[in-house]
Order: sequence, then C-alpha cells, then structure tokens
Amino acid sequence: MLLTCRPDMLPVDLKRQGRCEVHIPLFPPETEEARQEMFLAMARKNGVKVTPGDIPTLPEDLTGADIESLLVQCVRRAAIAGAPSPSAAHIRDTLAHFRSPYYGLEKELQLLVAIRESTDPNFIPERLRTRYAAPDKAIALEHRIQEIAALLR
Repeated sequence: MLLTCRPDMLPVDLKRQGRCEVHIPLFPPETEEARQEMFLAMARKNGVKVTPGDIPTLPEDLTGADIESLLVQCVRRAAIAGAPSPSAAHIRDTLAHFRSPYYGLEKELQLLVAIRESTDPNFIPERLRTRYAAPDKAIALEHRIQEIAALLR
C-alpha cells in the first residue's frame, strides 16, 4: 500500500497496474454533513470532546487538514479560557477568526492529479467527475496539469 498527496511525483513503475491495483483519491468533504462528520472524526482522533450540536456551519472550501487545524485552534482557545474542551462559543469564535492557507495552484494541481490517477470514476465526486473526469476531457485535464506544473517550477 502506498499513500501520497503527490502521486504525480512517484515513478510510473510504482503506480502501474500489477503493483498498485487501486488508486483511491481523497477529496475535501463535499457537503455540510461530511464536513461536520470530519470535524467530529478529527475530535475523536485528537481525544477532544465535542458534541455535534456545538459545531456551526463550516465553510465549503475546507479540506480535512483545514478542519483539523480549526479543531486544534478551538482546543487552544478553550485551554486559554480554562475550559477542559471547546464549547460551541469557542468553536464559533475560532471559526470567525480562522484563515485557511491559500495554496491556489498547488491545491488545484493536487486535485487534478487525484482525478487523473484514480482507477475508478466512482471514487471521484460527481461534480468533479462531470467537469474533469469524462473520457472526452482527459486531454484538457492533462493539459491543465502540465500547465500548472510548468507555472510552479
């Protein structure tokens, strides 16, 4: 099993069929429900007690890493206030001040490469599948990947 956020940097011989049969991409949560579930999962992972009702609506563009960072900041804010775990107010306040880092082209490149490398279109969220992963869009997808890669060099 291999795990990477940059499959485009792995040698082709490691990724070919026969070595890694299934390439499963991980995408940011698509729905509010998925973002809430991710927040709760990150809380469990970090041993933080949070009730689902305490979590406000989360911005659409948050990645899993962003959600974990948000949670860690909530824990820090609660600790500063002397609370054993974040309350709804801590979470709301943290979210009001949260800034997700902007990685623009790097983030787009990772998304497009994840789509290209996926071995099953069902692994790709519908909105991305229709926009990028249709067979007739493979050339445009590859062109955009190469364009971004050239800009980032």
